[in-house]
Amino acid sequence: MKNMINVFLRRSGVFTCEVAAPFGTLRFDSGGREMKHQIAAVIACAMGLFLAATSLSQADTTSFQEGVAPTGVYAQDAVYIRDSQPTTNNDGSDQVLIGTTSNPHILRGLFEFDISDVSASDQIDSVSLDLTTHSSAGLDGGGETGNPTFNVYAYGFDIVETVSTWNDPDGDGVDGTPDATNGGTLGTLLSSVSFDPTQTGLGVTFVDTAAFRTAVANALAADGILRLIIAKNDESTTDHEFTRIAAESFATSASRPELVITHTAPAPTGSVTWAAPGVSNIAATTADAYATLGGTNAEVALYWKQGSSAPQQHTGWEGTNALPAGNIATGLVERAMTGLDSDTLYSFIFYGTNSSNQIEAWSGAGNVTTALSSEQAPVFTNAFAGKGFVTLGWNDSATHETAYLLQRSASGSGGPYSVIDTLIPDTVSYLDAGLSVGTYHYRLAATNAANGSVTDFTACQTNATVNTVPAWIYLEMFSGSGDLNGADPDIRPGSETWTASLWQQDGTIADLNERADSAWLPFTPQSGRVYSLAATVDAVASGGTRDASWTALGFGNASDTTTFFEPPNNTAPWVLYRATGTPDQIVTWTGPGVTGTESEGTVAGPVTLSIVLDTTSANWTAEWFEGSNSLRTHTYSSNPTITTVGFGRSIYSNGPITTFSLVDSSTPAGTMIFVK
Repeated sequence: MKNMINVFLRRSGVFTCEVAAPFGTLRFDSGGREMKHQIAAVIACAMGLFLAATSLSQADTTSFQEGVAPTGVYAQDAVYIRDSQPTTNNDGSDQVLIGTTSNPHILRGLFEFDISDVSASDQIDSVSLDLTTHSSAGLDGGGETGNPTFNVYAYGFDIVETVSTWNDPDGDGVDGTPDATNGGTLGTLLSSVSFDPTQTGLGVTFVDTAAFRTAVANALAADGILRLIIAKNDESTTDHEFTRIAAESFATSASRPELVITHTAPAPTGSVTWAAPGVSNIAATTADAYATLGGTNAEVALYWKQGSSAPQQHTGWEGTNALPAGNIATGLVERAMTGLDSDTLYSFIFYGTNSSNQIEAWSGAGNVTTALSSEQAPVFTNAFAGKGFVTLGWNDSATHETAYLLQRSASGSGGPYSVIDTLIPDTVSYLDAGLSVGTYHYRLAATNAANGSVTDFTACQTNATVNTVPAWIYLEMFSGSGDLNGADPDIRPGSETWTASLWQQDGTIADLNERADSAWLPFTPQSGRVYSLAATVDAVASGGTRDASWTALGFGNASDTTTFFEPPNNTAPWVLYRATGTPDQIVTWTGPGVTGTESEGTVAGPVTLSIVLDTTSANWTAEWFEGSNSLRTHTYSSNPTITTVGFGRSIYSNGPITTFSLVDSSTPAGTMIFVK
């Protein structure tokens, strides 16, 4: 079948492509009205060249109309001849008169279409000739009963629009040769139609017939020119009974004569086949796809796109590689995918076409996940040293990791390191237990199938040091699911459970519409002790303004779970991280409520906040920290009443809280380390 590539010129001046393919017309445009132009040679739209299909036999429809189709420069001939003016050529008119007048006199129309855009080897499926009556009405004198009938006949001679007359219909300038019949020899009757000739702007169609299809096939087999003559069925009437047909020069292009041919290309011979595709040499931004081409030599292109579903036929791809161009021999075919994103799933598909045989084939789809790069390296966010153990936390920066590899060294940051665990995807924390007193160094890497056993680890920039450490009172890693209320902390002194309103076991909020929510555990300090309360928090805004997004931590005297920020719940030292965004702030209070407020500067979340409460003196003291940075200290003139420890948030904050701990650090100090 024929494939048509057209260019559209927009009023904006942008050219875009349209390709007629066997499965439909594919267009790449920006909308708006257009003027369509045929492209007969190679166009700069390489994409369109790949879209052009030459595959299985499917019907195509081609229209022929002056100034419209197949292209805007297509020309067609139409002229009328009359026996009352046997030597007059009527080419100057924008109408074709057909029928009879009084006396009687006869008028006939001659039409000529260049249909060579249709392949002579195509099967002709249907033919129709669409005409429109002129804006000047014809006449109907009643010579025939009902509406007059008009016939279209094959015409076996040439037509010269500017020369043809009644006596010389073939227009060779010599009367009687080669067409010896004045008014033109009526050939095979092709189609007929009856209509009211007095109506203007009326669409008239000579419909498909077997004879019409044969005439088109004969014309294609000859010189590619279809010549027709139209006459009134009964030319013996003596009344005015004629129609005026809009000619090829009529101002309104849609009203000009239009010949419509539906045709089908011969079934292709041979075949293009593919074996299942595969992939090799997978890197972060490139990969090599391969497949085995069978059947016949073909031009080959590789298409790819993000996601698990392959590009559908000629549409939906994000990248393509068709080099080298031209037919290649059957066998193993390799094409490189380039410009890929790291840690991303792609699907790909091969396409092969042999334009000589008009055959094509698509391979099955293949999938590949690109390798991880430094962009997907996990970043440590916190580390806590305990009595014989270390807890680590990090950001999960990868999407398609298959595992996390964690290494440890007790010999210094330079190693040697050994793998202590292979963790499942999406892991963000780890408890390393059973350690002796000492200094330990950790490094961590994400890996996937493309990376294999990666050794390019991201090292901790701060060591996690394990000493003879204090006793843990509470530790919560927020690694569970469901409501936090009633849940057990990871470490607790007895059978204590969380009292919480809307907080979840993963450290987030279940209902963001509530104004304030808190969670707390029972705790009453003893005199002569030093307690360290710490948490890693954020204040991600879930709606509204960021300056209303607060996440807080502190000692208190909580009686309910909804008003953490108001007395008597926060009677003692507390601290919050406020996501103002200009930039974010840390604010401390001595309690109760907003008593003793002090802004402690700016920081970007998430942050590790801690409060050290020292009850070794008669007047207790509190010291606030961001990471290892001391923010302020305060000595109480009247010691606060404390029955709980906990955290809370204001409206719009979704947290999250990633770690929460309370330590009795009265014994020789261990180290709680925030690892950046």
